[in-house]
Amino acid sequence: RLNKIFKSVDMKYRINTKGIVKGEVNDTLNAPIGKYAGLVLSISKVNGHVLGVTLIGAGDGSPSSGLDIMMVASAALAAAAPAVEFKEVLRGLPELIDGQDHTYGNVKLSVMKMDHMGTWFFASPI
Repeated sequence: RLNKIFKSVDMKYRINTKGIVKGEVNDTLNAPIGKYAGLVLSISKVNGHVLGVTLIGAGDGSPSSGLDIMMVASAALAAAAPAVEFKEVLRGLPELIDGQDHTYGNVKLSVMKMDHMGTWFFASPI
């Protein structure tokens, strides 16, 4: 779903699922997305469903790096919440960054800003 969203908004990024690491309880996928973001997925060993999405963004202070992180984060969050479209997540991103969680279907989207550790974007089932 994420690769489809990237393609639909003309972003050059793609995620390769070949890097899934088998864990004791759950599997994980760590994938860099461009220069400023990294994606971490927690994946069920039982059914292969994504259990949680974390995207960590840390820019270089330029407007272009901030925009890139916002676009990538919106795509990742929209991919995790099928009940919402990319554009709606992007429009709601300032509220998320200000600490207001959003729920779409059975997925909660949230953001945490951390000094010296970037901005963390989360999608988790409720």
